[in-house]
Amino acid sequence: MQWSKIRTRLKTLICDTLRDRIDFHQTVYRTHHNDVGGLCKCRDARELWITIDGLQVFRASYCKYAHQLFLMWRAGFTQLEQDQAVKNLPSQEIHSPDDVGTLLRNYLDLDPRISLRSGDPILRALAIIDRRIGLRTLKQLKMKDDEHSLVRMFYALRLPGQPRSHKRTASTL
Repeated sequence: MQWSKIRTRLKTLICDTLRDRIDFHQTVYRTHHNDVGGLCKCRDARELWITIDGLQVFRASYCKYAHQLFLMWRAGFTQLEQDQAVKNLPSQEIHSPDDVGTLLRNYLDLDPRISLRSGDPILRALAIIDRRIGLRTLKQLKMKDDEHSLVRMFYALRLPGQPRSHKRTASTL
């Protein structure tokens, strides 16, 4: 499915109050400066990001993700150690744009209640802003202390009057 179609379908699932505020973007660079300052000529340097009111709040960069994998390889990680470390990258908010793109495509066919209980922070964040999830259901949702920042921001946007125990909120945007 083309990115424009995915983006359009995602925007129709966002609740009415946030639909004009949240946007999804994707681009592919031929030649660009990578996150460590060098000139990168990788084949598929994709970047996917989410904005709230025009400000970038989430970014999945191929270069950043690939750089982390390179650092693991250079540090001498075994394949098992590298697999475990890759599983922990989303908790450090380092995402592969390919993985995020796949999650966005898959979300279109998932039940939002299942996504709300998912262990993946991207699916949880999308479910929080989904118009098919009611406010009573969201009020019963418990935020963990180590919750992903995107989940926290979308929760703060959807339920602005709820007490929050996190440092970064949508009001700091």
